[in-house]
Amino acid sequence: MSNNMETPARLSNKILAYFCVYYVALALIIDHNGKFSLSPNHFRLVFWFAIPAILLLLTVFLAKNRDEILHWLDVRAISRKEWYVASALMACLVLVIAVIPTVPSLADYYKPGRINFSHRFFWLLAWFPGWELMHRCLLAYHIPRSLPKYSWLLIPLFEGLYHFNKPWPEMLGMFAWSGVLTFWTINRKNACLAILAHLVLECLLIAYLGLAG
Repeated sequence: MSNNMETPARLSNKILAYFCVYYVALALIIDHNGKFSLSPNHFRLVFWFAIPAILLLLTVFLAKNRDEILHWLDVRAISRKEWYVASALMACLVLVIAVIPTVPSLADYYKPGRINFSHRFFWLLAWFPGWELMHRCLLAYHIPRSLPKYSWLLIPLFEGLYHFNKPWPEMLGMFAWSGVLTFWTINRKNACLAILAHLVLECLLIAYLGLAG
């Protein structure tokens, strides 16, 4: 009886898992090949923020154990040891940014100079929260349950493909970096430190573009 009652829930989650995977693939294609009549930031606000937020709410609503999902965003679940390890990893990101001027393709793409910090803040706000909800929460939650063979591949692949039009060292670096964050997130069933690490990387890059030179 209980198994029959659980079947619709499992089916709903599997459908949602497949939808999230195909949605990200489609959004990446649209992002790279045309954003309809929307400006880039408004496109990101809709496709990488609003829709992922709705999908997360739907996932929570359909979940048999909602606390299990909410745990992915619970900072209290992080141990002191994890904070130390994450802090060391994030400190290493300073070295990653420092390498940019030494790699010709990166140095040519990321040229320091005056930037509009308020514009960059809106740019980050437009896509970062939704991107993290989609990749670090939704995909990391659904894929191991519904597509277990692809648990460690899909998220790094999506993040690598997002940087396909960037210099190849960045694309490969983001693929590897995403692999680390994905491994951490799925094993700990908590996305907070991975989200923070990605945010630190983006902020360091913005600081480099605006303050270096």
